[in-house]
Amino acid sequence: MFIIGKCFNAGQPLAIDSQEPRRPRISRYHCLSPPGELNACPRTTRSFSVQPADRVKTLMYYTHRKGRDKVAQANDWTISKCLTWTAQYFAKHHLDNPRLEAEVLLGRALGQTRVQVYMNLDQPMQPVELARYRELIRRRIEGTPTAYLLGEKEFMSLTFEVNRQVLIPRPETEVLVETALELLGYSQRDKAGFTNAGRLNEPKPAESALEEELDQGGRLREGGFLLIDVGTGSGNIAITLARFLPQAKVIGLDISAKALEVAARNASRHEVSSRVAFYEGDLLAPLAEMPQLKGQIDLITANLPYIPSDQLPHLMKEVLQEPIIALDGGRDGLMYYRRLVPQALEYLKPGGYLLLEIAHDQGRAARKLFGEGWEKVELRPDYAGRDRVVLARTPRRDTGTSSLSRKRALKFVRRKT
Repeated sequence: MFIIGKCFNAGQPLAIDSQEPRRPRISRYHCLSPPGELNACPRTTRSFSVQPADRVKTLMYYTHRKGRDKVAQANDWTISKCLTWTAQYFAKHHLDNPRLEAEVLLGRALGQTRVQVYMNLDQPMQPVELARYRELIRRRIEGTPTAYLLGEKEFMSLTFEVNRQVLIPRPETEVLVETALELLGYSQRDKAGFTNAGRLNEPKPAESALEEELDQGGRLREGGFLLIDVGTGSGNIAITLARFLPQAKVIGLDISAKALEVAARNASRHEVSSRVAFYEGDLLAPLAEMPQLKGQIDLITANLPYIPSDQLPHLMKEVLQEPIIALDGGRDGLMYYRRLVPQALEYLKPGGYLLLEIAHDQGRAARKLFGEGWEKVELRPDYAGRDRVVLARTPRRDTGTSSLSRKRALKFVRRKT
């Protein structure tokens, strides 16, 4: 085997027999192997000086395959080659959407969007970029969810910060939000989140006080709502409803203080902090200090833990990386919903709605949680046609609730936020 070096002084190529024993003048220890050899590559890279000419360094990148060393130049690994290799590697380890995961992780390693990655497929990878990418691949294979590696997750065309303190938003939960928007009168076209100009609906300016949403008689104008999201986590449900309903006021509740810190940052990120408030506590317990809200809430959403305890050990390893408190739903998965349903009756107005996300096989059991005091209970399917959302409504009756109490409730929520 010959290695061709170039003498900086004479400018002439030199042929060096690699079999001839030479003592290297410089020895460094740094793995610059391609990402394919995550565990097998020896952690050394040898740098030789060519003699007797002036100092010429030839970097050799050793990888160990089938018991022998091979030389691999770092610039052999282009973006295209890295994507192809990683997609095959992920597929071999049975990851869903291996090509997509390879693209988003490579984009993170390069600091580029997926579009930029595709525009630079022939670009050589630098050693530091390969090192970052290799680390992301290793952690993904070990079971770390992609959303935690990226630190964010898209939900309803909005990007939310996520970390190990919160549950990762799922596409199935979009059915819950879409159902809420439908019940609150959002049009089919607007439900996609776009205006006629093709842009995501912008929130109403923060200076628009809730009192301005009341007419002179103190009645709530069309489109103004009081909403509650129980078990808000990253705040994806509460914040999405606030973004799509500029006149809505939303309260997010969660038992985890660290989760609420993430939710608050997400509310600020999406410019709805003036209309979304977060409180720490168990289910609706934080509302005990807000008696003005009883009988005034238009809609309550809840995506609480609903996985039966005995099924937790059988979950995929990446799911088990998420907070157990956000997964474990007790013996039958309905432990928290069994407590929430009677509490919700206290706060919902006549004709108000309660929406619960459930597992696909819990529909029949979940319907049995709703007894007297509920006028309508039905199941809504997810995109795969399986039961996913329980919709329940309180009776629409004239309770004599004055518009003044409604106005006071709105003022109280605005003052608390």
